[in-house]
Amino acid sequence: MKKLIFNAPLNHKAYSYEPMQIEVEKIIPLYGKRFEQMKNHPLDDCLEIIENRELMYMEGNTAHCILFLDANGRDGILVEAEGAGYARKSQFIPNARAIIDQSEFTYGECQLHAELKAMADCIAELAHTGQQKFNFDDMLGDGDMKAIMIQALAEMLDRRDDLAEVRDHYLGIEDQADFTVTAKPTQEMKLYCPLEIQAEPQYDENEDFDYDDYEVIPSSCACGCEDEINAAIKKYSEPEEEYRGLMIYYNEDSPVNEKTVGRLKQR
Repeated sequence: MKKLIFNAPLNHKAYSYEPMQIEVEKIIPLYGKRFEQMKNHPLDDCLEIIENRELMYMEGNTAHCILFLDANGRDGILVEAEGAGYARKSQFIPNARAIIDQSEFTYGECQLHAELKAMADCIAELAHTGQQKFNFDDMLGDGDMKAIMIQALAEMLDRRDDLAEVRDHYLGIEDQADFTVTAKPTQEMKLYCPLEIQAEPQYDENEDFDYDDYEVIPSSCACGCEDEINAAIKKYSEPEEEYRGLMIYYNEDSPVNEKTVGRLKQR
């Protein structure tokens, strides 16, 4: 058996593990060192908890919580702050990302997983009788695995935000489309921001360098230098800035890096 390895806290001489019903109102990824800070210091005030504490409350035996997810890992921390600014009630959730992924499985995906598991069990049982070679088509049996796969794929496509319509009309007829997909129109996003242009003064070799001596060029004049400015930005930009303008100068752990979609044009 393959070793099962995960992170989890162990309580010393725990007297019970009586659970309560949990409803996750929101999933918030924590970037950089934020997750480690919450994990190591759960009683410290936390901006993400303060901004979302109205979502966390008790209702009978149901706890309405927020799941803070390690953006760079797989674990999570479940929090019910009861109006406080820190994790007043919390629980470390090992492999929380897998739980999220499992909850997002469609009916077709669950059915496909069940079929594959049944096939694996059957092959393992036959292997113990001495059989060593197996043909996948033979293992399909009477079930229509293709129909299950098409249903699962159509359900996954239907949940995408970039698609307008998905129709599954599989009938098992050769040369006939199994489903149709209509994409939403794509949009190009442009970001414009103020750009201050400064001219570097001419210095003699013995003069001291001073940023205060830089001369600010009015925007009306800078507009006439658009080609030169864009050429300079392109020349000195980093490779990863090609489709993100100057966004690389944000902190690399910023969620901006994860959420920016579309091509950003420098202006």
